[in-house]
Amino acid sequence: MWKYDNANFAVIGHAIELKLKQPWETVMRDRLFKPLGMDSAGFGPPASGKAIDQPWGHVITEGGKMRSVSPDAMGDSWIWVPELQQKVHADNPAALGPAGMVHCSIGDLAKYAAWQLRGARGQGSLLKPATFKKLHTPFKQDGHYACGWYVEHRDWAGGDALFHGGSNGTFMTAIWLAPKKELAVVVCANLGGTGSEAAVDEAVSALIKEYLADQ
Repeated sequence: MWKYDNANFAVIGHAIELKLKQPWETVMRDRLFKPLGMDSAGFGPPASGKAIDQPWGHVITEGGKMRSVSPDAMGDSWIWVPELQQKVHADNPAALGPAGMVHCSIGDLAKYAAWQLRGARGQGSLLKPATFKKLHTPFKQDGHYACGWYVEHRDWAGGDALFHGGSNGTFMTAIWLAPKKELAVVVCANLGGTGSEAAVDEAVSALIKEYLADQ
């Protein structure tokens, strides 16, 4: 029996810092972002509060209205979201950084997904084949959850498909990998909550149907 908890990823991030004696952000830049060419990758909200240079996150507030969330809405600045029954900031607090404070362009996210796909096909780089296998193999106690990936048979994937999705409350992202079909799908939305989750799933389905229509 497994239980997802952001704190687990925060602990792993701190363990990396203790082992390598570097901030986990530096390790990510040097060992993942740079080798994969993810030049847009960074930490925290993707936009700055002084200019509309990147998309701002959004939430659904009282009365079902959509509201943008300034990148400066951190710390003591927050918005109450009835749908989520919690306070929402522009991003997760720094303490939960390893669990989800990375931002990047959709193109760079696709590079990451393609890297994971190659690893699942035994063609990966940066990590040993055995490490990729461990990351993508479900724990015996549950049978579906691996190290950050949910693994389940899908007919359209021709076998097992790997999924990871998440939200910081103002954005939503989903990654699907189909190793046997050599297909990776990434979809993002700058809106958190269940409405965004449904839209992201619909977009994923449309892309799968388009690119696997002849298979």
